[in-house]
Amino acid sequence: MIKTTIDYAELARRVGDCILFNNHNVHNTEWWCELLETPLLRARLDEEDIENGILPDDDQAERASVTDTEIYQSYHITSGGAEYLMNHTSELLSYDETLDVWIWHISHFGTSWSGVHTTHYDYSDDNDHKYINANDYKHYTIG
Repeated sequence: MIKTTIDYAELARRVGDCILFNNHNVHNTEWWCELLETPLLRARLDEEDIENGILPDDDQAERASVTDTEIYQSYHITSGGAEYLMNHTSELLSYDETLDVWIWHISHFGTSWSGVHTTHYDYSDDNDHKYINANDYKHYTIG
């Protein structure tokens, strides 16, 4: 796995069509139950636990969760965009089954996307990563 940094403007270009959808919670008041914990996101949360002194074998500690993230904007994206984010980033996603839409949740605001960076993962070969298909993964929510 090759770990690099890219800005959100480039990431959005790679994701493709993004439609601002901040009112998704009007359509689904239980939307937070549909947040996905992808493998790359879980790895990032585990890193946060270690930084906070929580060891992997500490069963009594309160672990970092996707619900701990403050969300400032949400975008309706395509399933292809969701697959890209699942396979190359630790970005926060949800799938709204009622509306049949993928939602990309943004946890920063106030800065141009060209000025905000995120970790991006590439893979040297197919053996380095098990590809996640969005249609198979949309039912693995935290709720």
